Amino acid sequence: MSPSLVAASSGCTSCIETKPGPGRRVVLLALLLAAAGLAPGARAATFCVSSASELQTALNTAASNGESDTIRLRRGTYLGSSGPIAFNYTSSENFSLTLEGGWVALTPGGCNLRFEGAEDTVLDSGGDRSVLRLVAGVNSGASFTVRNLTIRNGRGSSGGTDFGGLRVLGLPLLGNITIDRVVFRDNHSDSIGGGLRAQTLGVLRVVNSLFDGNSCNAYYCAADLFASAFAGGAGQPRLAFLGNTVVRTSCAGANCGLGQVNIQTGTDFPSQYLVGNSVFALNNGVDVAFQTPEGTLRNSRWDSRLGTPQSMLSNLAQGAATGFVAPAAGDFRLRPDSGLVDAGFAFAELPEFDLDGADRLAGPHVDIGAYEFQPDLSRVFGNGFEALP
Repeated sequence: MSPSLVAASSGCTSCIETKPGPGRRVVLLALLLAAAGLAPGARAATFCVSSASELQTALNTAASNGESDTIRLRRGTYLGSSGPIAFNYTSSENFSLTLEGGWVALTPGGCNLRFEGAEDTVLDSGGDRSVLRLVAGVNSGASFTVRNLTIRNGRGSSGGTDFGGLRVLGLPLLGNITIDRVVFRDNHSDSIGGGLRAQTLGVLRVVNSLFDGNSCNAYYCAADLFASAFAGGAGQPRLAFLGNTVVRTSCAGANCGLGQVNIQTGTDFPSQYLVGNSVFALNNGVDVAFQTPEGTLRNSRWDSRLGTPQSMLSNLAQGAATGFVAPAAGDFRLRPDSGLVDAGFAFAELPEFDLDGADRLAGPHVDIGAYEFQPDLSRVFGNGFEALP
């Protein structure tokens, strides 16, 4: 594959994407682009951070600098240790924000090379506060993107914060929200939404992500999702939940039957949501709840659900075996004999790479869940780039 410029939507306007083999992707900073006259466009700022304090400082600056911002997180663990929320962004501006993990330094203090692999970059609250909140001002058109990292050990208290892992919202928010290759693990809320809560009047996309071991004391313990875009038309889903794995969610409240993932949209067009290529398994209580019928559920696997989407296509039999490698140990990759292998659909919205950074399409058809079974795993790490700092 020849190097090509990464699109601005990837959060890297001056990078070259290289993919030496069929395995993990890396993104290399093009040091000569500026000299060639290809400097990033105006009104955009990029931060490189490598510690919890640097991350919060970047969030504070981004909230008021009058620019759309990208924060690159170098690989490692970021432990937030103060306040009810470990990492917090609140802005009244109409500019977008992207957080992306997996960066490494080729120059001192730099973020020059990006590895795809969500578990290499971790936001951790230490188990006594919520992890990350992103809030936009009234009627803001800002968009938020969180990609290629892990959010874990969050705890939201009923007297403090109403989420455990990640909360994204506005007052209201008119822009789009993208959650792309994120691991939500062992987050808890004393109320709603242990793993993720996201609300927008724009478009909401959650793709190639793992929700493992999240919990709450009320309902929607894995994810509480709402989107009702003003723009668009029939056939354009406002909420896309694609290629995700939702497992080992637990609920301690009286309303666990309301579902561990909440899919809620408006009703003004026939197609409001699209849930596909996703697996729900080993959860306590109902797996997923559909608040309205205006949407599609296809090529997915679950044990129990509430609500019936108007379109249901090519789903696995309820309670079908998953074929995970080692679920008790938290490994939800797929065995060769898994019924989820090659059972998915090639949605246009799916990214090219899975949660590990390996090829999203490695067989005749895409797989169900966040991980794509790789027929020859030795090829995934065979390019030698893992030795880079």
